[in-house]
Amino acid sequence: MNDSQTKIVARKKKYTKEQILDLFITYVDEEGLGFDNEAFCLDHSIQISQFRELLLSVEEAEKSVWEELMRAALQTVTSDTQFETFTIKDKLLSVYYTFFENCGLNSGFCKESIKYHGKLGMIPVLKNMKVLFVEFVKDNFPSSKFPVAQYSEKVNQLGGSVQSEAVYGQLLFLLDFWSRDTSIDYEKTDIAIEKAVKALTDLIDITPIKSLIDFGKFIWQERFQNR
Repeated sequence: MNDSQTKIVARKKKYTKEQILDLFITYVDEEGLGFDNEAFCLDHSIQISQFRELLLSVEEAEKSVWEELMRAALQTVTSDTQFETFTIKDKLLSVYYTFFENCGLNSGFCKESIKYHGKLGMIPVLKNMKVLFVEFVKDNFPSSKFPVAQYSEKVNQLGGSVQSEAVYGQLLFLLDFWSRDTSIDYEKTDIAIEKAVKALTDLIDITPIKSLIDFGKFIWQERFQNR
């Protein structure tokens, strides 16, 4: 090993997972995606063995960032002393608004990730985030129960799974909408969130579908104007 190599090794230090993720977010914002473990670690004097120990790979690091954005949102919302008194609508609104605020604070990373993978490609990238979000939905939304006694508990459990998947699908739609929103401070995303949550909670409450129609009109108008 020559002197220059010795100096490079000496400069390397131990990082926490959180510190590496912070560096990773900035790196993606500045360089885009498509780099490998070695390039990232070399540019930040991170030991490749430590990077692999904490995050395995660039791909897993990307998944971890999205997971942490959702985890931070859920922790912020559920730590509110009044959270348990919130309605279903307010719980979901709080999570959405906080999550997309976090996305806005890391917009360079988030938009590059979505652009790089595309809609279908984002499904595996968001799988860790999905686990957290679906668990939140199952814990805070009333399960849809079939009123007829002959339906088995397995059928009712399936109904709950379908419900959580539907809410997650709504989150994916809103994430795509947010990534294309060019309005000031993402004002249109805020409107989409409000209308989407109202439509969803109206369905849970089995109330008239006026809000679904209203939400549909809003989305149609946005798509038509952006052509």
